Amino acid sequence: MGDKESLKRDIRKRMFLAKARAGQTDALHGWRWCAPCRGSGDVCREYARGDERWAVFERCEDCGGEGVVEAG
Repeated sequence: MGDKESLKRDIRKRMFLAKARAGQTDALHGWRWCAPCRGSGDVCREYARGDERWAVFERCEDCGGEGVVEAG
C-alpha cells in the first residue's frame, strides 16, 4: 500500500502549493525546514499522527524528516 500513501501525499502537496503565498515562501526560506522544527531537529508530532492540518512539502534539511508546513 506504499503507492497509495505516496499518491495521497502528492495530492496533499499539490493542494497546499495551490494555497501557498509568496510571502510565506520567502519567510520560510523556500520551505527548507518543517514548521515545528525550524532548525531545532524536532520532528513534527502532529504530522506523525496523520494530522491533516499539516501538508508534506519536502525533506527537512536539519532534522532529515519530511518537511511539513502548516496548511491552515
